[in-house]
Amino acid sequence: MDASAFATTFGAHFPAWVLTGLADAPETLPTDEDRVRLTNRLAERNHQEDTGGPFAALVVETGTGRLV
Repeated sequence: MDASAFATTFGAHFPAWVLTGLADAPETLPTDEDRVRLTNRLAERNHQEDTGGPFAALVVETGTGRLV
């Protein structure tokens, strides 16, 4: 297999509105429902701002629910 066309790096950036969108979010999201609620809110905002469609994701620590 010729792998020369595969990407060797990956990057990402947040739209400017994400910081304000997270300003009122708690430091920890203890339940799955809390996590899904915030993810859905961010996905809706992403769609409204036209910065990538109705998509969002969160990364939280398993044990604490701390937003990473």
